[in-house]
Amino acid sequence: MNEPFTARWHKDTRYYEIRVHPDLWGDWTLTRIWGRRGTKAGSMKCEPCKSYEAAIERFERLARIRARRGYQRVYQTARMA
Repeated sequence: MNEPFTARWHKDTRYYEIRVHPDLWGDWTLTRIWGRRGTKAGSMKCEPCKSYEAAIERFERLARIRARRGYQRVYQTARMA
């Protein structure tokens, strides 16, 4: 079953969050949010995905990049496979 989910990473004073969720029309979107912890500074980018599977592939690719850059995953909602 395709369920929306969220994951968050921290590194020193930085954070990075990814959300996979449906939009109003039922298409899947991957939203990336990043910035400095403890401030309002940050940015957000929404990427439409062709399918839930495409969103998962993009999420996994971004998660590997976060790990390579020294970020630690601090939160993730359950994701159904």
